[in-house]
Amino acid sequence: MSDTKCLVKGCPNKRSEGTFEGDLCTPCHRMLEQGVIGPSQAWFVTEIKRLTKSLAHADWQYSNMLGKYERMEERAARCVQNKEGAGGE
Repeated sequence: MSDTKCLVKGCPNKRSEGTFEGDLCTPCHRMLEQGVIGPSQAWFVTEIKRLTKSLAHADWQYSNMLGKYERMEERAARCVQNKEGAGGE
């Protein structure tokens, strides 16, 4: 039996150390087939984790900016109401 490594970039698993599905080790094959990410140093796992963290930060930034926009919109509406109530245009 050949001692080749799993084809997934970054995965250290070798044929002699576990079971394989074709050219992929069973854990990588399972994660790619089922979409359930487990602990791994495989490239796609580390990239998914990095992108998920980046997306969560972008979502947080968007929520913050939306909150600021809504507060400014409320203040502008109050200013218009105050001006109209004080006999302005």
